[in-house]
Order: sequence, then structure tokens, then C-alpha cells
Amino acid sequence: MKVALGHCTLWTERTRLYLAALKGDWNSIEGMPRIQRCIGIKGETTLHIAAAAKQEEFVNKLLKWIKDNNLMTAENVSLTARNEIGATALNFTAAVGNVEIAKAMLLRDTNGDLPNIATTGENPMKPILMAASSGHNKMYQIICSEALQMLEANSNLARAESNGETALHVLARKTSAFVNERLKFKQENSKQSVANDLFTECLMAYKRDVEHLIETPEIPQALFDAARVGNIEFMVKLIRFDFDILWTTDNKKSIFHVAVEERHESIFNLLHELGSFGEIIVERRFENRSNILHLAARLAPQEKLNAISGAALQMQREFLWFKVRTYSYALSRKC
Repeated sequence: MKVALGHCTLWTERTRLYLAALKGDWNSIEGMPRIQRCIGIKGETTLHIAAAAKQEEFVNKLLKWIKDNNLMTAENVSLTARNEIGATALNFTAAVGNVEIAKAMLLRDTNGDLPNIATTGENPMKPILMAASSGHNKMYQIICSEALQMLEANSNLARAESNGETALHVLARKTSAFVNERLKFKQENSKQSVANDLFTECLMAYKRDVEHLIETPEIPQALFDAARVGNIEFMVKLIRFDFDILWTTDNKKSIFHVAVEERHESIFNLLHELGSFGEIIVERRFENRSNILHLAARLAPQEKLNAISGAALQMQREFLWFKVRTYSYALSRKC
């Protein structure tokens, strides 16, 4: 049953604004004195609601109204206004994946602050991470492009942290932003993309520290983030940038231990390109004197098993994986 939302004399101005933003009905509120204001119980403004509802024309008119009324930097009603969990209207836009609205907001973001504002709480997210986690790849590329322009204008932003995370951490977990190709240390074989350019700009910010052996915890952290999700191209480029990070561990595990644990074969196969150097890394033992073969013998993560239908096929896959890794590991030790 569809409920009619015709005009009611009992409606407050807040209700009128809320419904107009939801429906994209600019005409019904055009003459109101305060169009951009807090209208949601959790602190959402009219712009938040219109963005979440993907009302492109309404958002464009509202952005013009904000500018015409000199509210672009006004507290609580500007483009960077945040609700009680710290989300801006761009966060909402990134979550729903409306590229045109994102472009309109970024075009009017004269200070360049908008893409760098993260939500608060247990799992803080910047718009770029929100777009990535929601699977909106085009939106992700748009925000990446904006971030790249910001980095080119101010390289210090590459190392700026928001709740302990830098741009490197975000890129490390975004596997689809990079070409899924088997890369070798001896050659570069990657299609250039906005994400790759952004990645390069980020690494340039750490170049001096790496050259002078200054410890930079962000780099190994990003490496392990990439290892857990199987972002092989990101890892190869990061290792080329600083080979020394191959020695880093997380809870006494190397990236190859993580690769076995998460069943990322492409990462494990990099061992063959390291020769005897790789043997030293995988010889390490962690909890209860376990080694890399113990990890191969453990059951794969549930999401990996779910990708294979049937318990028998799952068991066969796991057995073959362990057999190949055991053989590969033993062979490398004889070479």
C-alpha cells in the first residue's frame, strides 16, 4: 500500500524540508528562509538527506543556495557539516554511490577538506573507504582523483592520519583498484590508473625516510593489510620501494605466513622469486613453535570454503593446496 504524502497543515518546517529532500521537490521549499539546516534527529542536514536519496537536481540547487547565502563555511550548515557519527553529506553520497552528486560537492569544496573527513566511532571511515567498502568503484575513482590533486598541491597530506590510518592503508585493502596480474620483480607490467598514481604520490612522501633507514610503521602495516586481502600488485610495488619490509612480521608471522593462512596463492608464489632469501623468511616459527606448514594444514577461512560448493570438493581443494605448498616448500629448500 502506497501512503500519500500530500501537504498537511500539521507539518513543521523540518518535516517539509525532510520530505522535499527525499522526493527532490525543490519548489515546495524554495522560499523558506533556512533550507540548509539540521533536520534529522542524529544531526543530518537537508544536504545529507538529499544526497542519501540521490536527488541530483535538488542537491545542485541546494549547493547554489548555500553559496548564495554565504554558508559555505558556516558552522553546522556548511558543506562539511557532520552528523553525530561524524558523517558529512559526501560520506552519505559515497555510501550510495552517486557520482554526479559527489562531483558537485567536490567542485564546491574550495578548501579541499571534504574527502579527508572521516566518520567517528569504532570503525571510522573516510569517503574513499566508504565507497570502496560499498563496492562503488566509479565513486572510488572520483574521490581518488580528488585526493591525488590534493596530494600534488600538498605532499604532506600523504602521511596525514585519520584515526590511525593513512591513504596507504585505504589503498592496501582495495584490491579492485589495481590490475589483477601476476607481476614479477624483474619487470613492471601494470596499467596506470588513478589509484596507481595516488599510490606513487603516497610513496614519494616516505622516500626520504626509506633512504635514510628511518622507521616508518605505516609501510609494514599497509603491507600486511594488503597481504590479508590478497592485494598482490600493491604488495609488489611496496616491496620494490623498500625491500627491507620483507623482514617485518606481525605476531611473528611474515606476509607469506599470512598468505598461507588466508590462501592467497599469488602472494605465496613470490617466494620462488626470492630464492634462498625466501627460505630464511619462511623458516620463522610463531605460536607454539608452529611453522608455515602448520598454517597450510589448518582449515581455510570460511569465505574461501564458501566459494567451493560441496564438502568433498572443499576437502579436495584443501588437500591439494597443502600438498602443493608442502612440495613447493621442500623443493625450495633443496635448491
